[in-house]
Amino acid sequence: MPQLGEVIFGRRRQMSQNPIVPWSDIDLVSDVARLTTKNGNSSTIVRHKRKAIFRPTWEYTGSDIYGLDDGATLNTWFDTDTLGGTRRTIFCPTPNASPQKSYWCDIAGAEKRHPIVMNPAKRSASYELIEVAPFFANE
Repeated sequence: MPQLGEVIFGRRRQMSQNPIVPWSDIDLVSDVARLTTKNGNSSTIVRHKRKAIFRPTWEYTGSDIYGLDDGATLNTWFDTDTLGGTRRTIFCPTPNASPQKSYWCDIAGAEKRHPIVMNPAKRSASYELIEVAPFFANE
């Protein structure tokens, strides 16, 4: 029997292409503290396990043949949907292959930079998205 965890209502932003991702497309980190007492006993405290970090980059030149403008989409997403990077967002790295793998994320640094890559028309946009609890991977 299927179970429902959460229902989220929000805007969907369609990009014209998948982002460029580093070799390790999902970094998983854990927060562990190890304590040692004077007599040599040690203990480990696990604050969280398997938090995902994404570093997608989109390169764009303007509208594609379908009328999608990735630069305008990213600007609207950052300025309106996340209020300048201060609100959390849902990131789905592979919407066609596995839309159920979506991550609730903060934007690290909360800054928008779209520097020129090759010529005045081609720009690049990079963001670091850090998953917030509850984590998609099993904790």
